[in-house]
Amino acid sequence: MDKKHFRPLLLCVLLTIFGAVGCDGAIPTPVTVTEVITFDDGETVIITRVFTPEPTRELPTPIATIFVPEPQVQLDVGVVQTIGPFDPQLRFNDTTDDLIENLYIGLTQLDPNTQTVRPEFAIAWEPKNDGQRWTFTLREDVNWVQASKPSGSFFSREDETDEVPLAVVDVVRRVTAQDVVAAVRRTCDPRTAAADVFVLFIIEGCEAVNGLLQVTDADLAQIGVRAISGNQIEFKLTRPAAWFPAVTTLPAFYPIPSERIADDTLDWLDPEDFVSSGTFVLSPFGNPELELAPLSILQANPLWPVSNNACNRLQDDQQLDKQIEMVNIYQFQSSLDALAIWEDAGLDVMPLPDAAAPRYINSLSAPPLVTNEEVFYLGFNFDSPRFNTPEIRRAFSAAIDREQLIEEVYGMAGRPMGHFTPPGVVHAPPIDQVGIGYSPDYALQQLFLSGYGACPLMGDINYMISASDLALQHAETLIDMWVDELGCLANQFKIEQVQFGTLLANTRATSEAARPDIFDLGWASFYPDAHNWFEPVLHCEMGDNRPNRACSEVDTILSNAAVTLDGDERTQLYRQAENLFFGDGGSYPIAPLYVRGNYRLTQDWITQSPTAYTGGTQFDNWCINQDLKDLERSQ
Repeated sequence: MDKKHFRPLLLCVLLTIFGAVGCDGAIPTPVTVTEVITFDDGETVIITRVFTPEPTRELPTPIATIFVPEPQVQLDVGVVQTIGPFDPQLRFNDTTDDLIENLYIGLTQLDPNTQTVRPEFAIAWEPKNDGQRWTFTLREDVNWVQASKPSGSFFSREDETDEVPLAVVDVVRRVTAQDVVAAVRRTCDPRTAAADVFVLFIIEGCEAVNGLLQVTDADLAQIGVRAISGNQIEFKLTRPAAWFPAVTTLPAFYPIPSERIADDTLDWLDPEDFVSSGTFVLSPFGNPELELAPLSILQANPLWPVSNNACNRLQDDQQLDKQIEMVNIYQFQSSLDALAIWEDAGLDVMPLPDAAAPRYINSLSAPPLVTNEEVFYLGFNFDSPRFNTPEIRRAFSAAIDREQLIEEVYGMAGRPMGHFTPPGVVHAPPIDQVGIGYSPDYALQQLFLSGYGACPLMGDINYMISASDLALQHAETLIDMWVDELGCLANQFKIEQVQFGTLLANTRATSEAARPDIFDLGWASFYPDAHNWFEPVLHCEMGDNRPNRACSEVDTILSNAAVTLDGDERTQLYRQAENLFFGDGGSYPIAPLYVRGNYRLTQDWITQSPTAYTGGTQFDNWCINQDLKDLERSQ
């Protein structure tokens, strides 16, 4: 029997393999397989086999990766201003300044609570040559970082309860002294067209380079700034300047990534390519196209090397205040649109709209007033026969009710000033400690001592102001006060309204016959030090000296304060100068009136929001009671 040729027939008697194995991984049931083989000669053979299948393991169904972050302590800010490029050397507006302040590390920083210059990138600084050369020692643990979306992340912001995902933050490289050198050179370079570049003319060679039509690398290298090492930088100045550390708080000194700026293949300010060095990074999840999405998002820099203990208020061993981990910037077409969201607890902080100011300012829980560096004053012409004695100038100043002026003309958007340097300026005295201010009895006494005895005997008084309606209302309010307190006649005052440029030109000491008897002007400093108030405005030789007063003891004090390196001694010198100008018996070249300010609507759960009177707002110093915020928003 030839058994080499056969036709196999396979009969399978089995349980379905997949049905025999449980989803819980139980041992599978054995399977019996019977095979009948028939050979060519008709003989059949039956073969039976028993198989035990290998257990199968269930694989999870692949799903899309959704990034679900931990809840963040978030500050929701409403703004109306357009957000500009995050270029520290080019000033755009206040809102952009706030973001730049938090995205870049400063060489130094103004402490808004103590009104002192404190370390930031620089941990120490040392003057040499009586303050004409300064060496700054820098941190070595600050990095340029870049934020990006996590792999597989998804964020729709379909409703306002969605959590903003956390970005991944990667190190690009370390921030070095050379980055500060690049910033200063870029500011001085005329091709940059940097805002307020003249402030840096105190640095050797900066003014000369800024005046060139064609600038080379060799020209920039002549500017008096150089990296001594990776963590030390030296500045050479044109003269001794004890106030130089206050200048280094400016964005002009913020380190910049020069190699990225020079790279033509990328836009260094584009969010896709942007790198930062500050307490916050620019999150990639901001989206101006979605109605409920923030225009820009700042995320706390997880690689920031400096610990901050600003939020440490405890109750029952529980930390009530928490530091900001994310700042959401929402832009609105109208401040009233933002106000509606704020009143519904949808925003934490926003500027108070002018239209709503009376309702909020006069309430029991009035919002805080944030003063800036703009002080407005009444100027006196020392060459005028009517105002050439200090007694008459004291009388006109003390007769001004500054609080009434602010209330009637400026909607309470300011604080009265009895001296010149406002809150937030380094070495400024407390706002209520120096200066006579409003004192009707003192005003009448000084009028009597002036030799006139009665205001009408002074004759006509030429009063020059700018051309705006607000300026006219301001002047008329002061005249009413002089009429009420000093007995002046309203028709004594000849108000002349001129364009602002003409006002500046005609109040210069060299304008002679064009000069008025009195005039309205203001001053906003360029850096937060008392030197930038007294020298450019009141010093008899170094500044404008629009009153055209003669040099005296107070100018010697101001000159000494400019070069005195001991901070406490400088504070005392400037306080002495304030008293000589605006105290009892002061010379009163001007009458300080008020410092301008803006009201900021702030929810109750914002437990600490220090006001940076100069520069941008420092969000890392803000604190939130997150539990209270969550509770209020859930109602």
